[in-house]
Amino acid sequence: MSHLYLAKINKPGKAYTKRAPFFRLLSLVYLADSGKFNLVNDDNYKKIKEEVHDEVFSGMLRRGLIKDASYRLDFDAIFHSVLVLTEANEGDPVLKDHLYPLEKFAEDMGYAEGLFKGKFKEGSHIGNILKEAMMNEINIPGADSDLLKIASEKLNEIEKRNGRGQKGEYNRFWDQLYTIQVVELIKITLGLDIWDLDFAKDATRPKGQKSYTIDIDRHHLEKDKALFTIFQFSKEFSKDSDFTKKLVPLTDYVIGLAPLMQLGHKVLDRSSQFTHDTQLAIHRLMHLYELIQRPLIGENFDYQTAFSAEFRARTAVIDGEKVLIWDGLKDGKIKNWVKRWEFVKKKGSEAFFLDNDIGYPNFYKYRYKQMEGDFKLFLAGKNWVNKGLFHIEANRNAFWEWFLSTYLKENKYPII
Repeated sequence: MSHLYLAKINKPGKAYTKRAPFFRLLSLVYLADSGKFNLVNDDNYKKIKEEVHDEVFSGMLRRGLIKDASYRLDFDAIFHSVLVLTEANEGDPVLKDHLYPLEKFAEDMGYAEGLFKGKFKEGSHIGNILKEAMMNEINIPGADSDLLKIASEKLNEIEKRNGRGQKGEYNRFWDQLYTIQVVELIKITLGLDIWDLDFAKDATRPKGQKSYTIDIDRHHLEKDKALFTIFQFSKEFSKDSDFTKKLVPLTDYVIGLAPLMQLGHKVLDRSSQFTHDTQLAIHRLMHLYELIQRPLIGENFDYQTAFSAEFRARTAVIDGEKVLIWDGLKDGKIKNWVKRWEFVKKKGSEAFFLDNDIGYPNFYKYRYKQMEGDFKLFLAGKNWVNKGLFHIEANRNAFWEWFLSTYLKENKYPII
């Protein structure tokens, strides 16, 4: 390859900003006939492949196509999967310049064509849902057994990296649950991020995309990704008990999910004192959950003074030390939260979401209401209308069936 291969020909010296040439170069090296190189020892070609592999990955890092070196396993899993598809489709027009297109690989699995760009550049590791989808796509008749073995090993390494609790039917529907659960969590927090102590902004519509996005992610506070509802029963408490007739202590619940803005999510997950910080986040979420259930007292009651005092005085014992759980929360943020609380109590949750000043009208109107509308169509036995919600109708029906049979039964809230 000439030195111009990975440079823009029309702009000499400027780094190539597309991923395909890097993958194409690497696949040519892996699929080449080592016998044509007249090597003294054929085993030396294995070293050549390893060195080129390292150089291609390093080159993508230098050009900003991959966020950091921690994505090496993700890169390897994607490359070896594409390699399997490239070899299996040799001679097929689907290949572009001797490479199975990354965009087509994403679309084959029902994802947007920019999937892998986001995984690398924006910083998002492969989860087990995508891992399973990739495994299914490459496990095809005619695939080279040796290449498939390597790709499978890389994908299995990803599953091990992701930790416990990654398997389970709910993983199939994690993306679809997002819209519903963000609304559930905002109803508790009124948009206050429990880690960064700031209010999440309403959703925006990225240029060229159809969906409104909001900077809120669901965080597994216990690092147990088998938890898929906000609250879960602890092992010591039978979830089959009729807790509607009995006050169930909060100690009998585990918080499965909490809303954090993207940056706060990453910070907390990588915290060196994860247990301490997790307990702090849990106490904050439970305090908001307690406050949101309190009724209005009267028109003349000074909620601002009463709630502000409570925010300032609320303590919890964490790691044997008594701490103020809202230390760092500014007076203005407390004032805004109480303002939202009064609005919800007087006008209701939907009015809050739709309010242009303090609510989340974009997210609510253009994402949640569409999901709600499709659910009503499903209950009425009618076909879907907005096909942007689900890639195929079979997936749509499977999700709502699971939502009815499993999620709504598991999604129980403790009584305070």
